[in-house]
Amino acid sequence: MKFKIWEEYMPDYSEELGQMPELEVFPVENSKACILVIPGGGYTWTPYEHEGIEIAEEFNRRGIFAFVLRYRIAPYMYPVPLTDAKRAVRLVRSLAGKYG
Repeated sequence: MKFKIWEEYMPDYSEELGQMPELEVFPVENSKACILVIPGGGYTWTPYEHEGIEIAEEFNRRGIFAFVLRYRIAPYMYPVPLTDAKRAVRLVRSLAGKYG
């Protein structure tokens, strides 16, 4: 399951550049912990499979609920990716009760 991290207004969004930041959910039944995985890439590319999905699946095997952030990258510049990360942290914290 994936969902957008911005509902209506998205800071610094450009129709021309596109890219919709989202969280992918990796649920675990009866989890007592949750983690937000933010793949690296230096804001120019994202190793989403290797540093995102694979890491989330490993946390799942350990009983930890995981979210993976797909944030905006180049041609967006700093601080746009950081803004997406901050939003994702706030969103995951707000969902803590629902997802354990």
